[in-house]
Amino acid sequence: MKETILAIDIGSSKIATIIANIQDKNVDILGFSISNSFGIEKGFIIDIDEAYLSIKNSITEVKKNLPIDINRTIITLCSKDSLNIKSSGKINLPEKVITKREINQVLQTAQYNASIPDGYEMIQVIPKNFIVDNVSVINPLNSNAHSLEVQANVIVVKKNLLANFRNIFAKLNLNNLNFVLNSYSTVHALTDINQRKNGISVLNIGAETSELICFKNNSYIYNSFLPVGANNITND
Repeated sequence: MKETILAIDIGSSKIATIIANIQDKNVDILGFSISNSFGIEKGFIIDIDEAYLSIKNSITEVKKNLPIDINRTIITLCSKDSLNIKSSGKINLPEKVITKREINQVLQTAQYNASIPDGYEMIQVIPKNFIVDNVSVINPLNSNAHSLEVQANVIVVKKNLLANFRNIFAKLNLNNLNFVLNSYSTVHALTDINQRKNGISVLNIGAETSELICFKNNSYIYNSFLPVGANNITND
């Protein structure tokens, strides 16, 4: 199934936007733009009108001469207002075969079991470890088994931040929104599966913030945020 994706990375100094067609894991980039960012400071919206205009300008630029409809919008978020909640889930397998449906089901169970604090909302469930019939595996897809478990990281973000972004994108007639951590998207963009399997850490230094993320056995294990960026570094 072919899908047109708009992906937007909203930083404190710049906004990077891409439009691409995705079909069967093949990506065809149709447009790309980088524009100045206003109204956002250290990952937080300090002026929603300025932030709206910055995002609007970036999307207008990338959609220039591209009369296409967007099926889905992916927005990266700073880790500042996020929490990582450990959770787990387990399901029995009447059909004895693990398909994508069963994997999604066990991830939903982990999401349901997570204790999400007031004022926060889930944006991602990232599997850390799958267990098939009491044996730890990296990829359970197509395995024959009686039960499937998952140990997962449930990523939650402050509701008010998400509400502000949803209001901005609703005004731009973009409603099918998916939020991901900036650090999570960065590590997948910069590393391959072997690096993430052997263990790797990625430090992303932005203009006003820095984010660290660590992977091991192709699983997300840790992330951290610092309110310090390149603009703060004046002397080596």
